[in-house]
Amino acid sequence: MSDLTPQDTPSAKPSVRHFVCLTGGVVLLLAAIVCFAAGWSLGPLPIGLLPVVPAIFLLVEAVGGKSRPAPSVKTARRRFIASAASFAQNEGMQALSDKMQNSIATFTGKRNPRSKLPVLPAGAVSLERYTELCTACMDCVPACPQHLLEPPLKLTLNLQPSLSYRTGWCPTDCTRCNDACPTGALQPLTPAEKAKVQTGYAVWIMENCISYNEHDCSACAENCPQGCIQMYRNGRKLYPVITNRNCTGCGACENNCPAMPLKAIYVEAYGKHRVRQISESEVPTDANTPSNTVQAAPEPSASSPSNEAPV
Repeated sequence: MSDLTPQDTPSAKPSVRHFVCLTGGVVLLLAAIVCFAAGWSLGPLPIGLLPVVPAIFLLVEAVGGKSRPAPSVKTARRRFIASAASFAQNEGMQALSDKMQNSIATFTGKRNPRSKLPVLPAGAVSLERYTELCTACMDCVPACPQHLLEPPLKLTLNLQPSLSYRTGWCPTDCTRCNDACPTGALQPLTPAEKAKVQTGYAVWIMENCISYNEHDCSACAENCPQGCIQMYRNGRKLYPVITNRNCTGCGACENNCPAMPLKAIYVEAYGKHRVRQISESEVPTDANTPSNTVQAAPEPSASSPSNEAPV
């Protein structure tokens, strides 16, 4: 009788089904990406939507299936396969999300709240410098406690992480991404130094705003840690006016805006970060947000200060 226990018995090799699912999923997602990039559609339906769902199903089946790889397959190889499948899946989902937001904006006559440049953490200094020094090692991504940093998943941007405010916003007292960066692409900063850095500025979109078009809402002003958003009332309409001289681009307004699926306020990135000329006593803390009072003001227009880049 053999002395081998069930734990000692080598596991079965990956099945043919595993490789078929993985290969098929990657091929379908690449086909979806090509369709989205080419803009092919059947009437209002983008052709790229068709292979996305079966591709995701096949990849989930391949990566998360019950079949286990043989012990001879090294961990690095398994991680590479899983990462490649995850990248292909996320690339397809990112393209799908972009296409859907653009379609919604076109159909509703609203504006897509998307920055022209990637929003970079304080310490990046400029997009040009960050692009040269960042190796896309991804050490900063797990270091962020708010899960804000993510690769753009577009080959043209070299997979270098940038900020996304879907899951939270960037407080001034957190510098973990700077501490984790091994190349200096994100310079080390103290919280006091970070509080003076302006990575971008807030832009209000009147046609997307719940408060201006439906009912009162002051979520952006209530959650701004710098106190640079004030609510003004004109008749029955309540709307924000932004003092971008104090805006750091932390994303608190964008993250807390309840307008869906198109936000009414977002952060537009600076190509080169700026430094606020303020004293230490003037730096507000994230825990003590200045109060925002409602004031009377004239009707906002397309040239409202909220929609202009600060000088």
